[in-house]
Amino acid sequence: MNSVFQLIILFPLISFMSFKSFDSFNNLCKNSHYILEQSKKYHDKESKWESSYLSVHIEEPRVGNPTRFSRIKLNNERGSFELERILDIGTLQRIVSEFGIPKVLLNGSSAIPKEIEDEYRLQKYRNLAYYDFYKLMYGLPMSLTEEIVIAKDNAKSINFKGREAYKINLTLNESIISKNVSVYISQIDFSLVALEFIHEDRDNEIIEFEEEYRYESISIPRFRHWYNVVTEEYQGSDFIIKNLE
Repeated sequence: MNSVFQLIILFPLISFMSFKSFDSFNNLCKNSHYILEQSKKYHDKESKWESSYLSVHIEEPRVGNPTRFSRIKLNNERGSFELERILDIGTLQRIVSEFGIPKVLLNGSSAIPKEIEDEYRLQKYRNLAYYDFYKLMYGLPMSLTEEIVIAKDNAKSINFKGREAYKINLTLNESIISKNVSVYISQIDFSLVALEFIHEDRDNEIIEFEEEYRYESISIPRFRHWYNVVTEEYQGSDFIIKNLE
């Protein structure tokens, strides 16, 4: 009789503890920081991003410019960056050295006429914005560090075009296209699904990711397709063609 009484007392206690454990696990799975960390582990299993070297040839077709190509060299260990792009006036190189010194070369020369510099916006100070953009975009999700982003709230579970995903609202310390963004991460394997830029003065933009490009032990999205969120109009794409080295 005493054993039966103990079981009657223990059963609701065990049930309560199980419910609390499930509730804690459920809250953890909605925690933005936890989800971002799991996504980083999926894309960068050996935590190599900070010391990695990305060197790729990419195509960046836009509605108004369907044949834009770029070469990117992003050395995270040395903190250097190079963007090479063919313009109608020749080969443009935007460089940021490991010491943070920007340099612009046109056809291999830094002696660029002022009228050309102004017309094509070739000022050196713009290099740092290009560096920040490509480091953020081609380092996702590893580049979403606590130093540059703040999670606003817990993740929301949503259905994104037939895929179960987490939606995390973030604020960037420094605006890159937009200060406020939302990142969409798969609930199945924590891979990247999409990134949305929140605008105050125009329609939001969203980038949808497809496939994976692997280098070293890192995988990043290979295809990035841009759309207007309101009209769903296609705006352009970025995709990796091949490795340069």
